[in-house]
Amino acid sequence: KVPNELEPTFAVRDYGVSMSDEDIKRTYTVFFKSSKNDSNDQIGGFGLGAKLPFAYTDQFTVTTFLNNQKTVYLACKENSLPVLKKVLTTPSNEPRGVLIEVPVKEGDQYTFVRALSDFSKYSTFNMKYSDESIRKNAMVNTDLQLFLDQFNPNIKLYNNSNRYDSELIIRLGGVAYDLGNGRRQLFNSFDLAHRIERKISRKIGVHDWDVLSIEDGTSVVVDFPVGS
Repeated sequence: KVPNELEPTFAVRDYGVSMSDEDIKRTYTVFFKSSKNDSNDQIGGFGLGAKLPFAYTDQFTVTTFLNNQKTVYLACKENSLPVLKKVLTTPSNEPRGVLIEVPVKEGDQYTFVRALSDFSKYSTFNMKYSDESIRKNAMVNTDLQLFLDQFNPNIKLYNNSNRYDSELIIRLGGVAYDLGNGRRQLFNSFDLAHRIERKISRKIGVHDWDVLSIEDGTSVVVDFPVGS
């Protein structure tokens, strides 16, 4: 759920296995303890992700749907430490899963919209947004990608709608991390894309720049498999 002026709440709902009372208290009140400690097949594992809303607000709600019951918890801070308080439990026919709701401060709605747009641009997750303006707007450079996949399928080239929006992205477990763009850019992704283009053209003996076309706004995304 994307926040707006009428409903200033950012919400995320999943339809996974949900969480028991014991699981949710352990997850939301203990730092640096993770359910992923024994696995290299998932991102995270630092015991911080579930507590991220505390970096923005002092309290938020967590709702679980499990065994035909809906349970609402208030996550808040007491003496700078996270505390979880059960608010209510009621019968529910909703599918199992977890709902996180974070109140958004006045004037921050657009910041959330922009951040969600940036996140979804290169994400591989299948997400549905309440605001249809949030959508993937980076398209794979299909002509060049056909050649690139023969040599390194973990590198993807995207054409952005904004010709000045060239980015170098590291994607781990489907989550995209921007290494910096614009004047803050650590690497020139446009030049990197051209170097990739020239390397492929030499390998396959193609020198038709209309076929291997790099345009302004080309971003380079490097995929790292989880556990690598």
